Amino acid sequence: MISPSSGVVTQGFSGSHPAVDYAYNGGGSTSYGQPIVAPEAGRVTYVGQMGTGVNDAGTVVQIVAGARTHRLCHLIPSSPTVGANQQVSMGQVVGQMGYSGYVIPAGMAGSHLHWVMEINGLRVDGRQYINEKIGGDDMIQNNDSEFERWWKLHRRIRGEGFSRDYFNKGFVGQSAITMIDRIQNDPQADYREYAGDIGNLAIKQDWLKVIEDLKAGGNIPQAKIDNLIKEAEEAVAAAKKLKE
Repeated sequence: MISPSSGVVTQGFSGSHPAVDYAYNGGGSTSYGQPIVAPEAGRVTYVGQMGTGVNDAGTVVQIVAGARTHRLCHLIPSSPTVGANQQVSMGQVVGQMGYSGYVIPAGMAGSHLHWVMEINGLRVDGRQYINEKIGGDDMIQNNDSEFERWWKLHRRIRGEGFSRDYFNKGFVGQSAITMIDRIQNDPQADYREYAGDIGNLAIKQDWLKVIEDLKAGGNIPQAKIDNLIKEAEEAVAAAKKLKE
């Protein structure tokens, strides 16, 4: 993925500004008319006016690429070079930087690009995905080889696979770094592994005493303790069956 503008970032992503703004020399006539490109290959789903009042984004080109949506805002109204349902390639010019909609300051002095990026409907800082590659990959793609690759990794770390629908909704469009971090930091997987360890330990010791020792430590919520007791019982039963 690439930046939709070669200008400089004039306002970054934050809770109060969940987007990234670009301009040239701070905006004004230097920014006006500068080319805006598609951050990645995808399908144009909307071209036109969007929003009202202080949320008036002016002329917008919206591009969808899997789970990701890009909205390129405040373009010159007459500048879009693409239409709805058109496929675009990464780096293709789709319009020009302008000041349509609500901008500060008003008029040409406020010319800039307001880039909104969402993944599965959640706003993200698009800059963190620019040129991010893991093992030669950019974003996780929706194909059989990617599904098999991530299914195996998920099963290896969490002990279970997942459906293709789960993959499409939760993995496609995410960066590899993001998904590796999420898989490795799954609390439920940690508790399942912990319960398995307790079960194995209980083969040699009284499992009730093991649980009581954990409760005495006071570091695990009671609900989790109850869940561990249940899973430990199941782990012990399974382990004993294997021994028979």
